[in-house]
Amino acid sequence: MDDRRVDEVCVYGVLSGFKEKHIHAVIELLIQKSLLMEEFVASREGKSLPVLAVTAQGRDFLAGHRAVEVAFVQGFLSSLPVALSEEARLRFERLRKLRLDIAKRDGVAAFRVCHDSVLREIARVKPSTLEEMAAIRGIGDKFMERHAEEFLRALTEEGIADV
Repeated sequence: MDDRRVDEVCVYGVLSGFKEKHIHAVIELLIQKSLLMEEFVASREGKSLPVLAVTAQGRDFLAGHRAVEVAFVQGFLSSLPVALSEEARLRFERLRKLRLDIAKRDGVAAFRVCHDSVLREIARVKPSTLEEMAAIRGIGDKFMERHAEEFLRALTEEGIADV
């Protein structure tokens, strides 16, 4: 990477599964709560570069000495993608192919069948009944009516259910 060896830090890449807009939203929240601040430092070439710095309040928070009210963020945080196990990730990829096949057959865009976040949750939960499928966040009546049985069959077919 470079001579600072940041790629060897234990948290390097931990946000790689998140979309840039989610990371920006979290950073903005932390700045609003005075846990982070933006500073500008000079690069080796003399250019001014923005960096994030942990504030004194942020250090207190990280040390457990300060509470921060973030209840209003719970909905946002719960909407962020959850990291999948390797088995669930493989199921997710197979379910994405099924969704694409359904979309092509029905002449619609894949996201009209269901969103990636729904597929991730189906892959993670691995429902085995219509009731379990209906309980997944983001699945509505139309999906249940049009696609639930097909997705359940796919989950129980060899190659998806056993993953």
